[in-house]
Amino acid sequence: MNTAESHSIEIDRSATSPRLMLRGRLTVGAARQLHVTALDLARSGTDVTVCCEAVEHADAAILQILIALGAALNRDHHRLALVNASDGFNECLRLAGLYDRLVPERS
Repeated sequence: MNTAESHSIEIDRSATSPRLMLRGRLTVGAARQLHVTALDLARSGTDVTVCCEAVEHADAAILQILIALGAALNRDHHRLALVNASDGFNECLRLAGLYDRLVPERS
């Protein structure tokens, strides 16, 4: 992530299943990029891991896309796993009332 960006959305495909790496302040301005990336991942035919350790903030648009990605993967009998969530990401989930639905895993 360069200093001009407030966020970064990248896919690491080096493991057996794709790993979505999220960083920074993820707001509605990042939603289009995350949506396009999520559509690609939903078609991957595998489980998807989302690494949230470097997320400072995620607004409602970002959380909605993650929920939709999880639902799409679930329909195809695959799984979305949120891992290593930062305190900031967990707080965003709590404030949105979604922590119980999207409880991040610790790894």
